[in-house]
Amino acid sequence: GQIANHFYITPNPPGIVVDMWGNLFATDATTGRGYYVGYPGGGTPHELYRKRVRPVAGFGMISGTHFPEENRGNLLICNTIGFLGVLQHKLNVNGADFTSHEIEPIVVSSDPNFRPVDVEIGADGALYILDWQNTIIGHMQHNIRDPSRDHMHGRIYRVTVPGRSLAAPVKLAGKPIREVIGHLASPEDTVRYRARIELSGRNSQEVVAAAKAWSASFDPNRAEDAHHLLEALWLHEQHNIVDGKLLRLLLRSPHPKARAAATRVLGHWGAHIEGAVLLLQQQARDEEPLVRAEAVVAATVFEGLDAAEVVFQAASRPVDAQIKYAIDQSRRSVDKYWQQAIKDGKRLSAAGQAFVLLNADNVDLLRMPRSEAVCRALLGRGSIPQKDRIDALTRLAKFTGEGTGPLLLETISQHARSKSPAYTELVPLLHALPVAELTAIKPHLTTIVSTDGNSRLRSAAIAALIDAGEQVDTVFHTAATNHRGAIAFLNSVPLVQDASLRSAMHGAIRPLIFHTPPHLRPNDEDKSSGAARYVRIELTRKSILTLAEVQVFSQGVNIASRGKATQSGISAGGTANRAIDGNTDGNWSVGSSTATADQHRPWWEVDLGGEFPINRISVYNRIDCCSDRLNGFTLTVLDSNRAPLFVTKDNPQPRPSADISVTGVDGVDIKGAAIRSLTDIPNHDADIFADMAAVIQKGGKHRTSAIDVMQAIPSQRWPKEGIRPLVDSLAMYVSEIPPRHRTKTTATNVLDLATQLTAALPAAEATPVRARLDALRVHVIELGTVPHRMIYDKQILAAQAGKPLEIRFSNSDNMPHNLAIVRPGSLEKVGMLAEATGSAPDAGKRHYIPDSDDVLLASRLLEPGDKQVLNFDAPAPAGVYPYVCTYPGHWRRMYGALYVVDDMKRYQADPAAYLAKHPLPLRDELLKYSGRSTEWKFDELAASVRPLPAQRSFDVGKTAFTVANCVACHRLNGEGKEFGPDLSKLDTEKFTPEHILREMLEPSAEINEKFQTTNFVLDSGKIVAGMVVEETPTAVKVIVDPLAKDVPVAIKKTDIEERTKSPVSIMPKGLLSKLTREEILDLLAYVYSRGDKKHMLFHNGHKH
Repeated sequence: GQIANHFYITPNPPGIVVDMWGNLFATDATTGRGYYVGYPGGGTPHELYRKRVRPVAGFGMISGTHFPEENRGNLLICNTIGFLGVLQHKLNVNGADFTSHEIEPIVVSSDPNFRPVDVEIGADGALYILDWQNTIIGHMQHNIRDPSRDHMHGRIYRVTVPGRSLAAPVKLAGKPIREVIGHLASPEDTVRYRARIELSGRNSQEVVAAAKAWSASFDPNRAEDAHHLLEALWLHEQHNIVDGKLLRLLLRSPHPKARAAATRVLGHWGAHIEGAVLLLQQQARDEEPLVRAEAVVAATVFEGLDAAEVVFQAASRPVDAQIKYAIDQSRRSVDKYWQQAIKDGKRLSAAGQAFVLLNADNVDLLRMPRSEAVCRALLGRGSIPQKDRIDALTRLAKFTGEGTGPLLLETISQHARSKSPAYTELVPLLHALPVAELTAIKPHLTTIVSTDGNSRLRSAAIAALIDAGEQVDTVFHTAATNHRGAIAFLNSVPLVQDASLRSAMHGAIRPLIFHTPPHLRPNDEDKSSGAARYVRIELTRKSILTLAEVQVFSQGVNIASRGKATQSGISAGGTANRAIDGNTDGNWSVGSSTATADQHRPWWEVDLGGEFPINRISVYNRIDCCSDRLNGFTLTVLDSNRAPLFVTKDNPQPRPSADISVTGVDGVDIKGAAIRSLTDIPNHDADIFADMAAVIQKGGKHRTSAIDVMQAIPSQRWPKEGIRPLVDSLAMYVSEIPPRHRTKTTATNVLDLATQLTAALPAAEATPVRARLDALRVHVIELGTVPHRMIYDKQILAAQAGKPLEIRFSNSDNMPHNLAIVRPGSLEKVGMLAEATGSAPDAGKRHYIPDSDDVLLASRLLEPGDKQVLNFDAPAPAGVYPYVCTYPGHWRRMYGALYVVDDMKRYQADPAAYLAKHPLPLRDELLKYSGRSTEWKFDELAASVRPLPAQRSFDVGKTAFTVANCVACHRLNGEGKEFGPDLSKLDTEKFTPEHILREMLEPSAEINEKFQTTNFVLDSGKIVAGMVVEETPTAVKVIVDPLAKDVPVAIKKTDIEERTKSPVSIMPKGLLSKLTREEILDLLAYVYSRGDKKHMLFHNGHKH
């Protein structure tokens, strides 16, 4: 026998079922998921069933004659939490693919201790259910000697069908081989199973001889005898004796499942069967999908081009999900054989050529001899170098005898109909055609120009006609018979190769900037509006929003990847840009899916970087788990002014993807398209500048596009006249935007343009204008947190007194934090009030912000990965305003200073000089430590504590005990909280200055198990981290942040996917970073003395 990795399933795979034809199914206890193991050693294309319960402690299948035919082959799923019973699933076979769906359960119990952990069909044909009957469920969560464990009781239930006879038990032990083999024809699976076990211990030669004699009585041409012959084949395999003749008979059996099972054996015996790989090629052409799938799997154990041919043959026939998965997996083994054949110039079979042309990467495809088929494949591929595409087109024209122009148009039309990605790369080839070829296809181009909507091809045809010498006005009037033709003409501008011809298009475009003729206006039924700038996906509930990929199509091109993605928060590293990285794989382990924090109304958004017509959006979902998170999502498409153009709500979860047709965003905005086209028009800068100035001063929705066009004109080409009115108009526009929106791209672009224009004004005129523009800008501060250190990433901030301010607060730490800006002198008062009210019933609703008039601005409580934008006017009086985290236990360590100054520019130029001239008093004692930050290492301080020198300062040590935030968890000398270890009762052997120092600097090096954090991964994808304070059979109670002294969070065990002990201490790093070397030594003396002022370390104490 051999032992090999058959199927990877984690973390607990207790459920294995093999049906009567040898098909294997498995379940995972922890996650409750099930799988058909169709590709041993690999994975599966999807789960066997839609998981409803977990964990699955046992797995089985109904078989035998006692149960009705409609129940035989049904799967049995045991569940011990939540649903207490045995579910029944109907197995569905679709080609080579297996799925199942839930039907009525076999057993349901109201007994809370009912724990069905296994099911078996007995010798009498009845179903037996093993009930653990225990109050305890988890094995890892409880000591093996836990008194709650019940070692005395357990139950076995027998399930029978009324009115149906039970099977007579068969005695097999010690019976003659011939008699035992005869029972392999039994209709009872359990009898055949027991017979195989009995025969496994008998003499192999005698068993095989008896099997040959027994199998000779069956007709291989009768489907009814196929299973008996298969049992004989399995006996040979069990005893490691090859019977090629029997195998060949079964490979041609009239029963498809017998052929599939025999094909599996062929893969096992391949080295011992003459012509095995040729037999596999025959199986790969079988009419039964399951046989073809097994042939592909078996091919991976063979070598050479003949093994690859098995895959070629299977791929040339209908393919379902399982066959496709098997082919994809097999390529890791067989691709190297056909790749080497290509390098060696070997000819492939027709099926091989078709497979390679479809599946080879571009590098391999470009290596192949340029046959007609290869040329067609090159034209149909994306990301092929243009020179190779042109070469393929030229060669294909010679093969077919057609002209390159007509052939290209035919190829473009073909790929347009199939929505092939190559379509968008074929269209530009029109511009590579010689003028003679363009001239030859002018009638075809003219037809496209006059009829083909506002497609990319129509725009390309317009450009091609103009480049071929057709008059611009003639082409314009041919195209612009309606609004779609006009848009196509405007979109053609950047495609025209000759700059002088693009310049000539200005005359046709300019009138459209100010007036749209009636015949170019869209009909009411078109419901057309402008072009899209933003695509937003959001949920209207509290959840984690997770995406695999979002594709936004404009004229057949996915433009999402060009944009910039953002989202409302982040968890587990699921950054927003993952949804536009080009990878649609929804498995989290691939590292290409997003995840926001678990929050109210989470959102994800992509800024496309400009306005585009959009016709379709594809949303790809997670497939490994959590796909229901996207259920009911809202998709919104917005223009540059964030006005909604298209909204669709309550969308069902993509399975695994959803294509959403977008209407009303096809860019049918003649004026907007005309304005945007001007960026590609040369030689008319003065006219364009003047026209854009007129559009800007008029206002309206086209102002943003006009600003973009104006910024594209080099500033040295701007006219000198008319600048001041334009700047005033821009300033007025920004002043009308609420301050909280002035940090958006639209507003900042306006201010940037106005600032650039101001440079063209006379100095005396420019100064007050520049001051006005500066006054309109909103100062933006990015403020974050430092992981594991309980500090903000900036200790000092600055703002202009009385001016609008935007703080973009984000939390990248592993614990929750908030942000409060308080009045000067109130830091300690607010901090103490936060601690005093931190356990109040309403603390969570207040986000742990104390109810105090001293709090000027407050954020919500941000979970790890969350973020929030805060907009407010900085206080008018200049001063040093503390900002602080008021989450319980944090305030003494997590704070900083906001310097509110009267002249921000001078402060930024030289803060020290400004403050020397305009001093701002520090009214909060703790703020004198702001700005200090030394990353102390143990080796830098160790020599100073061996031994700890005397004459330390008790008062400084006591103050440092507060500054370092030791009081948040430890009580000493009557101060601090009694959460962490009692410092006055620590182990004397470890209680040395050196050990104390190491604990402070390296808190995660040695963690007391009592205070260790446990990380829980829930089946919703949410991660909960905290200290376990209680565990029951159904729930785990966790304090998420012990410093908050909050009510423990109860987590249902049914919701837990995984739990692990955290290697990171709840005691943050960097506690000593705000202290000097001498202050650290005083702190060590204070702790080592257990707060005793009379300790010898403080004799002749000094101050520093």
